[in-house]
Amino acid sequence: MAYGKAPHHRGDHDRIAKAVVTAANAQPDYQCPSCGLTRAQGIERWGENGRWEGGHRVHGDARYGYHAQHRHCNRSEGAAHGNRKRRQPSSGWLA
Repeated sequence: MAYGKAPHHRGDHDRIAKAVVTAANAQPDYQCPSCGLTRAQGIERWGENGRWEGGHRVHGDARYGYHAQHRHCNRSEGAAHGNRKRRQPSSGWLA
């Protein structure tokens, strides 16, 4: 397995992700689009994993933009997306 940044995390990803996190931190009532909790509620529930992280609106595809999500929600959804991709046959001979 190759390690390093995924293609959708290269380029402007870090700058854009930081900007959406900064915007979310400036709005105490901002709610995570995944779970509906605020940052304070997320930290209460998941500790440090309740902090905001810049996530893709469509996982693995930066073309659809970014939003702030709890670290817990972002990584959980990203893992689920990766697991679904790995379960799909990569060629017709497995079907």
